[in-house]
Amino acid sequence: MGLLKGLLGARKLLLSILVPLLLLPLPMLHPSSEASCAYVLIVTAVYWVSEAVPLGAAALVPAFLYPFFGVLRSSEVSPLAAQPPAWVNAKAVKEGSR
Repeated sequence: MGLLKGLLGARKLLLSILVPLLLLPLPMLHPSSEASCAYVLIVTAVYWVSEAVPLGAAALVPAFLYPFFGVLRSSEVSPLAAQPPAWVNAKAVKEGSR
């Protein structure tokens, strides 16, 4: 019972570390932009739904991982993330978490 309680207490940490590691074979076994995009999408969705990381940080995961995996260039990603509605939503998430 103590082990289960300890694992539940560390749920967010385990999710933030294990989900990307367990899904990493997807872009490695299928080296295509579609597989890399699916990897980023699944990791972001798990972070968002489980709230393992703050929602604002989960929303920025694609902005960092798409250029890293070569799905999009950073010059293509940054204008999408810098649009005013994105910043309004990020501020609302930040204010809501207080």
